[in-house]
Amino acid sequence: MSTVIGICMSVNQEDIEHPMVLFNNFEIGNLKIYFLNLRKKRKNLLKKSTHLDAEGEEQRVISTQELLYLILQLLKGVNYLHSKHVIHKDVAARNCWLDTNFALKISDFALSRDLFPGDYHCLADNENKPVKWMSLETLTSNTYNSRTDVWSCGVLIWECFTLGSQPYEDVDPFEFADYLAESETNRLQRPDNCPQELFNVYSKCWSETPTSRPSLKELFNATHKFYNTLNNYV
Repeated sequence: MSTVIGICMSVNQEDIEHPMVLFNNFEIGNLKIYFLNLRKKRKNLLKKSTHLDAEGEEQRVISTQELLYLILQLLKGVNYLHSKHVIHKDVAARNCWLDTNFALKISDFALSRDLFPGDYHCLADNENKPVKWMSLETLTSNTYNSRTDVWSCGVLIWECFTLGSQPYEDVDPFEFADYLAESETNRLQRPDNCPQELFNVYSKCWSETPTSRPSLKELFNATHKFYNTLNNYV
């Protein structure tokens, strides 16, 4: 979790116009921006590589082990929030930050709507919401709980493997709830670099029935097992 180091509420001093909050220094920065920069790097590398080298170039940008390490930290962070009876309600790459030790911090600085306006849409309730990250029951009945956070975690995991791609990019946000309700096949597809064994677990995060979704512990255990297998293999 992001740590608040200090708060200054006094705005009467000459150099301070607004209240200020001091957080850790995240030298790598916002996770979504980090992913988007990696995509640019990957694109440049792939231009210079042959078809046979493409998979190797993908690993040069960020390895599967590194992605799984980020996912493990994500799951631990959200699980910690739930242990404190806190529902995040906006789990997404844009609300995660990285430091130089590749440590992931989950936050919500209320800046995402300004940094990534395309991730939010204003529906009937006249409030900007992260529609494409929201569960079906959140969209239809404004329900928020640990299971709806699990849905969003699944979308963030998909963001990790796609290096910050937009989920459901071709689906109109105003038709999104109907799209999800129409069929459970109307879900995010497996990225090429996501192992099928793991995606079989991750894809259950988007089950229409909340109790059919895996718990954060189940997601963590499946990811950790595969992560250890990769490390032992390498």
